[in-house]
Amino acid sequence: MNQEQVNRLYSQISDYDSVKRKHVVKPAIISNEQRVYDQALRHNVWLKEIDLIKEKFPNENEVIRKYRNTNKRQFTKEVPRKAIQGVISTLSNIPIKVESNNAKFNTWLESLPFTFKSDKIDFYKWAINQLIPYSFIDPNAILIPFPLFVSEFETVGISALIIPFNKRYIDPNGEYLIILQEGTNNFWVSDKNELYFVEVGQNNVYTLVYSHNLGELPFTYVPGITSFDQETKNVHNESILSSTYEYLDEALISFTSDQAVRTKMNPIFIRPGLACQACNGQAVETNSEGKEITCKSCKGTGIAKKISEMEDFIILPSDSIQGDGKIPVKPEYINPGTDVATFWAKTWKDYLNEGKKSIGIDALIDKAESGEAMKKRLASFEEFITYLIYLTYNSSCTKFFELCHKLLNPKASDWKEFPIIKTPKRVEVKTPEILKQNFNEAIGSEKIQAALEYYESLYGDDPIMLRAMKLLLEYYPASIEKMEDLQTLSLLGVYTSREIAKSKRALIVLKKILEQKTATEPTDEQVINQAEEELNKLIPDRILQTQA
Repeated sequence: MNQEQVNRLYSQISDYDSVKRKHVVKPAIISNEQRVYDQALRHNVWLKEIDLIKEKFPNENEVIRKYRNTNKRQFTKEVPRKAIQGVISTLSNIPIKVESNNAKFNTWLESLPFTFKSDKIDFYKWAINQLIPYSFIDPNAILIPFPLFVSEFETVGISALIIPFNKRYIDPNGEYLIILQEGTNNFWVSDKNELYFVEVGQNNVYTLVYSHNLGELPFTYVPGITSFDQETKNVHNESILSSTYEYLDEALISFTSDQAVRTKMNPIFIRPGLACQACNGQAVETNSEGKEITCKSCKGTGIAKKISEMEDFIILPSDSIQGDGKIPVKPEYINPGTDVATFWAKTWKDYLNEGKKSIGIDALIDKAESGEAMKKRLASFEEFITYLIYLTYNSSCTKFFELCHKLLNPKASDWKEFPIIKTPKRVEVKTPEILKQNFNEAIGSEKIQAALEYYESLYGDDPIMLRAMKLLLEYYPASIEKMEDLQTLSLLGVYTSREIAKSKRALIVLKKILEQKTATEPTDEQVINQAEEELNKLIPDRILQTQA
């Protein structure tokens, strides 16, 4: 490694604030990445001020700008949050599988090497709970495989680290990767074979962390859409939600205009000006030293203060008007026109709806439509998920696993078959509403499977209720039939009167049994045997005979 070249490169790109202990890459170098990040922040976290307001209204009065920021409502956070929920819900039920013939890689992958909120989790949960949501905000971050322990002969463990866009710098020639250390002006630097930790001082001290010998820089980008800047000729990544964020920007700004306009929508009280009581209309008052000064109450106008800046409008007394001007003496109210307010109220809502539609999550948020109409609107979300799967698994994570495979198998002769991630070619999003529609439309033997999918979507986080529903479907299938259909099925001999009666009471009994605290979890057979005993007590033969 050419240390002199690295030192020179570091001094050109590093920006360290010793007071704030903030160490970042110089903003001018990462202006596009910063823009992408700032835009995403506006719709994902609470901000004291929205920088877009000043950008959109550069010549606006500072008082109005302050009002806009004070009364902002970051309601657009609902959209990416719902997108993340939809991604987690969908990808949790999609068969995505990592396949490798390498024993060392498989052992590492099974060791739960990924962390989320300090918990060790598997790759699949990490990807949908951390990697993907993070990429929505910072698609220019990088993912690096960092060795947990390196023996004399091999890498024993690897951790997945996400480095923010402003904490890393990649040499345009692809020779060096620099990672800035938080809270200091030290850094790590890697070339295509070695990683060093550098303590910055009068003479920088280089300490070899490990020799990775990859023949390439040890990183890959988190999921993002590659974009080329025609002006700077630089390449950066845009968030997969970038088109959505554009609409949400306009929604936020339009909403601040709506808020500003609404302050003028109250009835306006017009009245003649009254003399200021503090100065008796003279505009000046005498201070403690006997000198005349501008009246503090009316600020030199001689007129009493307005009752309200929003609702009060003062017309000066007639003697202050030159010529034949006349003014109303009688106070009165006037109502402002509502056209402007109506325009802004409609505008921000339209932009918000377009933002939802751009990735198809309007079907996840607005659930009033019928199942068939919702299916059509979900097509956009299915396309979004399919593209996200490609960016995440087939691109970002595949490259990351290739690097991990190489680190775990230092001999280049072992770099033949890298891990692959198998993903479905087509994604079908199944919301509870869609699954309910499928269940209502199912006939015959399809009805049980449709009901099972619906219950799994409803009770996925409630293992007791989900197990009760599965047992109900398997042993008491009459429970999912409508009353009018049960009469026909009974006449056809599909169900007996006893089976129908039991099915209507079985869920309560099953749930009660499963909620009981026991030393060991009962088997399905044990649960059903106990349920049958309870149901036989509740439904004796004589009751059925009476009903017959």
